[in-house]
Amino acid sequence: MENSFIYTNVRKSSRILFYICLAGILILFGLLALNWRYFYNFLRGPFLVEAAELAEITDPSTRTEYYVTVKADQAAETGFQRVTSYKDGHEEVEAKFPVILVGQRILLIETKQTELVSTYTGALKPINAEVKAEVLDNLTTQVPELADLFLPYMLV
Repeated sequence: MENSFIYTNVRKSSRILFYICLAGILILFGLLALNWRYFYNFLRGPFLVEAAELAEITDPSTRTEYYVTVKADQAAETGFQRVTSYKDGHEEVEAKFPVILVGQRILLIETKQTELVSTYTGALKPINAEVKAEVLDNLTTQVPELADLFLPYMLV
């Protein structure tokens, strides 16, 4: 019975199915390992971060806990917005860019909220070139003494 045609083919297909499932599991664990920071922040975050911690961060991509909640000492509207214009003349505000004072530093925020609040939650990310050119450079041109107070990243 062990040497029958059916037994041999079932055994062969079971072995192949086992290897395929094993490869799938290894690929899944590999993808989880590559994105472990994301899953850690998704499952455990947002993390409350204090002003002293924010001042110490130079590169948010090196920080494990990047999905944070920040409590502001003060919040101010910058007047800058990202607006999308449609062909029919309709305009939609995609994002606003308020700033918050955290300790002695200023953190730029990108948010969809229309009103200022004292607590913001989001991901710490480096300031991209578009936001730097359109918002940060304009702010520092208007008030040059603020240039050194801005943190080198933003909350999105």
